[in-house]
Amino acid sequence: MFLDGTRKYSYHWQNMHGILIARWDNAPHWSDVSTFPHHLHIGPGNDIVDSNVKSLGDAMEAVKNWQAK
Repeated sequence: MFLDGTRKYSYHWQNMHGILIARWDNAPHWSDVSTFPHHLHIGPGNDIVDSNVKSLGDAMEAVKNWQAK
């Protein structure tokens, strides 16, 4: 938990070789994203983008939709 009572989360998705595909989290260190503190790290380059994922169910849905592309 954060000091303000909100829940910390981090959902990590990697391939079978251990290479990051995506990680969703709400650590408050990317204040420039419009969905702050919620954000998405993409790929091994660790690109940071906005994210509306806030639960494990949201992350699983995002993985499902990502793979459908």
